[in-house]
Amino acid sequence: ARAPVAATASGDEWCTHGSGAVGRRVRRFFAMHGASDGQVVAWLPPKLSDSTASDADDAGADGERENGDERDGGAGGGGLKGEDDATEEEPALWRLLHDDGDVEEVEADELEEALAAHAEARTVQQEVELILEAAWEALEMAVALYSDDDKTDTTTTTTTTTPAAANSTGSAVPPATTESLRARRLALAQAHERLADAALQNEQPERALQELTQAKRILGEMRDRGDLPADDRHLADVEFSLGLTQLQIGSATRAKEHYEQAVVLLQLRRAGFQKSAIEAEIAQLSTQAAASSSGDGASHGGIESSRSTSTEIKREIALLGEIIDDIKTRVQEISSAAAN
Repeated sequence: ARAPVAATASGDEWCTHGSGAVGRRVRRFFAMHGASDGQVVAWLPPKLSDSTASDADDAGADGERENGDERDGGAGGGGLKGEDDATEEEPALWRLLHDDGDVEEVEADELEEALAAHAEARTVQQEVELILEAAWEALEMAVALYSDDDKTDTTTTTTTTTPAAANSTGSAVPPATTESLRARRLALAQAHERLADAALQNEQPERALQELTQAKRILGEMRDRGDLPADDRHLADVEFSLGLTQLQIGSATRAKEHYEQAVVLLQLRRAGFQKSAIEAEIAQLSTQAAASSSGDGASHGGIESSRSTSTEIKREIALLGEIIDDIKTRVQEISSAAAN
C-alpha cells in the first residue's frame, strides 16, 4: 500500500504517481547501523522558479505536458530525470519508508545508489569496498593534481644557490619557495599518506610503503629547502607510519629503524617546546619582578597570559612524552621478539 499524500512546510504535496521509482525497494547504508532496506513511497517533483512557471503558462497545455514528461522522474521506464534541469530552482526529492519505520528524504543521486544497492543485494562489506575504492580514486586524483602544480611552479622558481642555501651535507639546494607552493607540497605529502592509509586498510602494505616513501621524500626536500622545520610533526608521523608498514610487510629490523627515527624527531620537537617553556617562565617571572618593584598591579593581565602560554606548552610536552614512551615500548617489543 502506498503512503498517503503529505504536505511539506511550504505547502507542496508529495505525489504517489508520476515517478517510476515509487513502489520500488531500496537499500541504504548508515554508519554504526549497517544496511537498512525500505521502499520509495512518494516523491516531490522539482520546484520551478516563478519566471519558469510563467513561461510554461504562456506555452500552453502542450508545453505543460512536455515539461511534465521531462520531470516525471522516469514514469515510463523508471529513470530519474529532471533533477539537473537548468530551469529548476529546487531538485526533486523522494521519500523512503524503511522497514524499521524510519522515514528519509533523498535526492536523485542518493536514490539511484539505493535502488542499485538493493537490486545487487549489496552487502555492508561490498559497500565498504566501494567507498574505499572511491576514496582511493579521489586521493590519487589529488596526488596527480598537486604533482602537476608542483612541476609547474618548480619550473618558474629560480634555482640559483648561494653559500647560505646549502644543506648540512654541503650540497646546494634551491632557495625557499613561496608560501602557496609550500602549502601545495605539504598537501601532496599528506595525500600520499592518506593513500598509504587506504592501502593498509585494503591489506596492501607494499603499496602503502611506496606512498609513504614518496611522502617522506617530499617532506625531506621541504626541510632541506627551509620550508619545513626540522622538528615538524609531519616528519615524525611519516616515520612512525613507515614503521607500522614495515611490520606488516614482515621487516622488523626496518620497522625498528623507522620507530627509532620517529623517537629522535619527537624528542627534538619536545626539546623545542621545553626551551619555549623555560622562556615563557622567564618572561612570567620577569613580569612579576617588575610589577613587585614598581608596586603596579596593572601587569596582572600580562602575568596571566604568560601562565596560560606556559600551561599549554607543558601540556604539549607531556603529550609528546607519552607518544615517545609508546614508540619506545614498540621498539623494545621488536627487540625482545628478535632475541627470542
